[in-house]
Amino acid sequence: MKILIRKCRFLLGPYLRKRYKAILSEIPTEIDEVFIIKGEAITPTVLRWMKARFRRARFQIYLWDSLQNSPGSMALVPLMDRVFTFDLGDAKSHPQWHFLPNFYVSTKLVLDNSPRWNLAFIGTVHSDRLKIIAKISRSLPQPLTFYRFLYFQSPLLYRARQILDRNFKKFNKDELSLKPKLGDDWRKIASSTVAMLDIHHPKQTGCSHRAIECLAMGMKLVTTNESIREYPFYDERLIRIIDRDNPHVDSAFLKSRANVHAPQAISNLEITHWLDTIFQ
Repeated sequence: MKILIRKCRFLLGPYLRKRYKAILSEIPTEIDEVFIIKGEAITPTVLRWMKARFRRARFQIYLWDSLQNSPGSMALVPLMDRVFTFDLGDAKSHPQWHFLPNFYVSTKLVLDNSPRWNLAFIGTVHSDRLKIIAKISRSLPQPLTFYRFLYFQSPLLYRARQILDRNFKKFNKDELSLKPKLGDDWRKIASSTVAMLDIHHPKQTGCSHRAIECLAMGMKLVTTNESIREYPFYDERLIRIIDRDNPHVDSAFLKSRANVHAPQAISNLEITHWLDTIFQ
């Protein structure tokens, strides 16, 4: 369904209209705010139904994907009162939009004094992530340790990568999963790791949710996203930018935790402050 929505949404038009019409009929008409996050399955027709039903509401959208990855979003923009985007490049191209990085949720995470891993990656398989992680694994000197966990969104994707991606064989079975590592499982790894690895999608310039969450927790970050230099919370004591084609990580950066607090600017992205920005 997700693939069809992204690649062949026109085939799902009747289904989506029927589904949204049923949902909208259950929502009271007297509401003040309609807030859409990405809106990947929402068509302009559905959005017009919403505007006709919720006449007094303000309509806002938050694009937490880039236009390159989700071009269908542009069809919704003219119908919005305000547009927010997480993607720095899209914000520069559309100055009337509001640039707002991703949020994080405050989590009490006690960082181990003697971390088990120097670097960790926990994330979804897409684009060239397997290749980059395999290169980093080869380049890290002993005795630095690297925790790797990659999530496949479907058995079909798992099988396709197994056949077509030669880097698949460079990972152990317990490092590849059809079930994501979330909540306590993720925090258990993070608390015992010096730095988290962030590999952004090559068609995005926005900073990922996971990267912001790690910085808010006081962890170090290694990222391929060069645009992070332009963020107000950028601090080279906490962040190292690597080349995705030649991903060499400074081993000295990974040997010890940062002795600095999370940047003050990142506190504005805590979920309550983040929502205040949107609904002000």
